[in-house]
Amino acid sequence: MPDFDHRVKENNVYILIISGLIIFGVLYFLELPYFIGIMICLLAIILHFPSHRGFTHSIFGITILTVLASLIIILGSFIILSFNANSVAISEEIVIWIIVLFLGILSMNKKFILPFILLFPIGVIFLQIYPVNYIMIIFSLFLGFLSHLILDSFTPAGLKIFEPFSSKKVHKNFGIAMIILLGVLAIPQFIKILNFVL
Repeated sequence: MPDFDHRVKENNVYILIISGLIIFGVLYFLELPYFIGIMICLLAIILHFPSHRGFTHSIFGITILTVLASLIIILGSFIILSFNANSVAISEEIVIWIIVLFLGILSMNKKFILPFILLFPIGVIFLQIYPVNYIMIIFSLFLGFLSHLILDSFTPAGLKIFEPFSSKKVHKNFGIAMIILLGVLAIPQFIKILNFVL
């Protein structure tokens, strides 16, 4: 999603805007909370206007992306579950996974969509050891966006990670330090996953 600021992803941004407008119109007509449509359009606008590796590649930018994407997932699950109240029982986790799958497909390069769809169920199976809750959604999105920034810091151009407050660039030393920090913080989770697998 942070790479939506690249012109190659322009069509994805337009699909996001159109999806937001359709969702807004349908929910408004059905007298349901339509703010999710507005948030989808706002997300698309934020992703469209910055220069490549600008705002969406900063800590402040990924924090805003995390908040908006989290709200879209959480409000989307509320709306779908309220729609489904009188019909077939569906769990909140399944609804959240469907929304995440949709956003993932929309965010992918076309050549990665099929592998993503095939690997997605494996991720869902491994994540069964963690209860899906709103904190997990927010944390996972932020960690995913942060990992994107870490990998981009290894490019020769580096990143202005503190934009709009500073134009100082970070490079691979930042990336190495963050990988070590995240690796150390992830040790308890690796142990938990290993225990689950065994």
